[in-house]
Amino acid sequence: MDGAEGEAAERNIENGVIRSFGYSIIEFEPILFQKFLNISGPHSVTTEAIFRKHLTRMHAKGYVMPLEFQGKRCWKRLVIEDDLREEIPTPEEILKVIERAKQKAKVEPRTSKKLVTVSMTMADDILRFLKIALTEEDDDSEMTETRVRVQVRRMRRALTSSKSELIDYIRVNVPSFRKPMKQFLSTKGPELVMLSLRIIESTVQ
Repeated sequence: MDGAEGEAAERNIENGVIRSFGYSIIEFEPILFQKFLNISGPHSVTTEAIFRKHLTRMHAKGYVMPLEFQGKRCWKRLVIEDDLREEIPTPEEILKVIERAKQKAKVEPRTSKKLVTVSMTMADDILRFLKIALTEEDDDSEMTETRVRVQVRRMRRALTSSKSELIDYIRVNVPSFRKPMKQFLSTKGPELVMLSLRIIESTVQ
């Protein structure tokens, strides 16, 4: 199995694990394993040991997190299946967004360079504030860049609908980040915030 096939197989397994949670956020490991086998079909040769290795790798990526409840091992789902399917914007796509922003604003070349510089600086600021907020609200010391990227992706989706949708999402999911984001929206505007979120998605690995 070459690299591309291996990555595709790994993605299928990760999708299957997330799908196995159903509507649950937390599930006992043995129950999650049985659900995974049901989804994988009768020809699945996955053992509990192999399944646990997949969960460990997914934990490293920030997709799930181990917990203990009543002395039994559980897993908490940190993402939804859509988060695994959506592609990270490429540098070319980000350049297209920048070009559209320049055309919309009808800026001169010198101003367009400033636009890119401001967006990249704001991306750094958003990332710094978001990491602080997530660290304050999450006891998991192994918070990964993937989890940060997932939050940024969801924020971008919300902002696509409206500013209020974005603020509502942050209020529910990362409340301590609400004040900084409202400040960014107020001082820089939603277009630059959107561009900054795309930059973060493409650079955080």
